Amino acid sequence: MTDRDEACRSTLWEQIDAVLVINLDGSTERWEKLMNHLEGVVPIEKIHRIAAVRGTELPGYLSHPWFTARTGDRARTCAGAAGCVLSHARALQYALEHEDWQVILVLEDDARLDVERLERMTPQFQDFMHDPRWELLYVGYHGEPLYAGKLGKQRDFFNIYRCSGVLGTFSMLLHRRVWRKILQKLPDHRHVWTWIAQYKAIDYWLQRWFTPFHEVFYVTPAPWHCAENMVSDISGNMPIKVEKAKAARVWSVSRWRKKHGFFLSLCRWIGMQGDRVIRWASCRSRGFSGGKNAEPIHGISNQCSKNDHEAG
Repeated sequence: MTDRDEACRSTLWEQIDAVLVINLDGSTERWEKLMNHLEGVVPIEKIHRIAAVRGTELPGYLSHPWFTARTGDRARTCAGAAGCVLSHARALQYALEHEDWQVILVLEDDARLDVERLERMTPQFQDFMHDPRWELLYVGYHGEPLYAGKLGKQRDFFNIYRCSGVLGTFSMLLHRRVWRKILQKLPDHRHVWTWIAQYKAIDYWLQRWFTPFHEVFYVTPAPWHCAENMVSDISGNMPIKVEKAKAARVWSVSRWRKKHGFFLSLCRWIGMQGDRVIRWASCRSRGFSGGKNAEPIHGISNQCSKNDHEAG
């Protein structure tokens, strides 16, 4: 029996009710590549395709006030962030429609699995998912968390830690107890540009605004990573592959609460409100920033450029 067959038969997949794969309509090649990659690993009946939202087709794209001459070629990145958050909202809404589901694995179509690594971690995953506290577990990510804390002596997993948030939403395990909490904070098509102006992207929002007040964990080394040399067909960006992430600090539960507990998280949250308002006001008055090296792109209206000139 191969490693892939063993992974498919693993009781780990019995604890995961569904695997939701976010994939753009028309991106059949990416879908087929991922399905071939998962063949014999993930039970096919658990895989559900979620039609991704293409941000460049959203109302308001390349229109004032959010897009101006200063946005430049970063407009596509902003559109990618908008499409990404709406796609994940669609995935959570789909999950909520299935009353018998408790745990879902949300994947973006460039996610790839290290089967051997997953097999080594399977017992830890199984024990972890029986814990009544957890809400979100990053099983793939970019970079490393600023802080990470152990689960404690009684439930101390070698590879799974509470974290202060990581970047990347291409591979996440989510328990039903958190689906609606997240969905209620995500925008719809009418308000997505205002949301992006405040929070930048869903992974930044999860890291800075959601994680401090919820039971969020990450696993290291990550069993999922982004496919090499596969540019995002939503944002046009090349993903960063992270083999292993070491947290800056690992604390006991008691020390974690002192350094990253509710009170300090609340203080940081209050401080971030000012940053959020300033960011929104800047984007509302001047458009999304493209940075110092932004290149102009075709499509931003002359009226936007005229407004920028008059404002200057």
